[in-house]
Amino acid sequence: MDVADQAQDTEQLERDNAIRNAHRIPRRVPIDKVCIDCGYEIEAKRREANPGTKRCIDCQTEHEGGGA
Repeated sequence: MDVADQAQDTEQLERDNAIRNAHRIPRRVPIDKVCIDCGYEIEAKRREANPGTKRCIDCQTEHEGGGA
């Protein structure tokens, strides 16, 4: 599997996670404030520091390979 295939697989996985999590999100929380991986609300301080963030700090750390 080459790098392009790996990137495509990763993108599909992220898309699938986002769709699955969108169905779990309580509608009182705006979708742009919710982590695409775990479905929980992203902390306000993180959103202020990085307005375009799509993941909470724990999921971002794991996404970058820093998870346990």
